[in-house]
Amino acid sequence: MGPLPTTEQLVELAMEGEVTDPIDWNGLNIDKVTAYKLMADQALSMYSTVGPDRDLVMLSIITKMIVENFILNLKLKKYESI
Repeated sequence: MGPLPTTEQLVELAMEGEVTDPIDWNGLNIDKVTAYKLMADQALSMYSTVGPDRDLVMLSIITKMIVENFILNLKLKKYESI
C-alpha cells in the first residue's frame, strides 16, 4: 500500500468537483477552503486508522454520505417549491 495523500492533495482534487457541480456557499459561516480542509483531515484520519478492511469501511462511509446528500437535496428542492 502506498503513502497516504496529503490534506492539500485531497482538497485540490475534491474542489475540482465543484467545476461541474458547484456548491452554494452564500450565507454560510465557513469558507470553502476551510470546509474542504476540515473534511479532508477527517477523511484522512478515518482512512489511516481503520485497518485491513479500510477500503470496505470507507466505501460504506462514502455511500452513507452520498445518500445523506441525496436526501438533503430532495428536501431542499421540496422546500424551494413551496
